[in-house]
Amino acid sequence: MSMIRITSNSKQYLAALAAIPKAMQEVTAQTLTDTARAVTIRGERNIKKEMIVRTPYTTKSLRTFKASPSRPIERQDAVSGAVSPYLPIQDEGGTIKARKQRIAVPTNRVRGKDRKRKVSGRYKIEAMKGKSFVMGPGKLRTRAGLFIRTGKKGKIVKVRDLGEQSFKLKARRWHTEAVEKYGNYEFMARQFAKNARHFLKNYL
Repeated sequence: MSMIRITSNSKQYLAALAAIPKAMQEVTAQTLTDTARAVTIRGERNIKKEMIVRTPYTTKSLRTFKASPSRPIERQDAVSGAVSPYLPIQDEGGTIKARKQRIAVPTNRVRGKDRKRKVSGRYKIEAMKGKSFVMGPGKLRTRAGLFIRTGKKGKIVKVRDLGEQSFKLKARRWHTEAVEKYGNYEFMARQFAKNARHFLKNYL
């Protein structure tokens, strides 16, 4: 009987082994990036479902930052979030306080029946400077407001309500729900297995 000696010093075998750690960095980075992207996409869906979105600014403020495959695995991270200052409080809930004395809330006069409509340019605060005036509560007006005169007869129209110093917002959990759905072991394990098959196919 002949004897065959099998060793692990094959150049091709050793080269493949040496390449695996680098490939694993690709696998983990892509897994983290896939997870962050999924959270961002889900978060945008939740915002559109749970909130009134009047301008593209809200959804365009969402950000996803990829994980870097050039970093060691223990230093990799991916980020999903928003640069908008008001979206965090929409997620967690809380109180919005007036920057000065009162919060200027657009009335139905400028918004119309559709509360999703954005305020037209002519009714924005900047555009009404010098054309509007503030009136406090009285017998005919139970709340303070910002008014303008319209038409030839100078009819007084309330364009902003100034009756509140703060508003309480309920927690919409637009981001928290997305993290709970995708930022978990089950989802990341599936993504890891898929990415491992792709990046390690030359070594398996």
